[in-house]
Amino acid sequence: MRVVPVGGALDGVLWVEVAAITWESPHTPRLSWQALTVLPAGASAAEVAAAQAEALQHPSFFVVCDRCNRRHPLGWMHGPGCCQSCAEHWFGAVY
Repeated sequence: MRVVPVGGALDGVLWVEVAAITWESPHTPRLSWQALTVLPAGASAAEVAAAQAEALQHPSFFVVCDRCNRRHPLGWMHGPGCCQSCAEHWFGAVY
C-alpha cells in the first residue's frame, strides 16, 4: 500500500498520488501512478497526512479484506472481499 506526495516545483503544488495495480499476466504486476488530490505547495505535514488518510478510504484504490480485515490496494485482491494473501492461505490460490 503506497500513497506518495509528489512536489511540483514549477507549478507550486503537491500531488498526492496512489499506485493503481493491474496485472499484465498472472506474475507481472504493473503500477501506474494516478493523481488523487492536489494540495498547495505550502501544505503542512498534517494536511499531507490528512490527504493520505483520505486516499486510503478511496474504494477505487483500496479495500478491506473480509477475512483478515486489512486494507489492501485494489490490485492485490483475489476477488470481492478477499485479498491475495487470504486466498493463498484459505483457498490454495498461488500468486
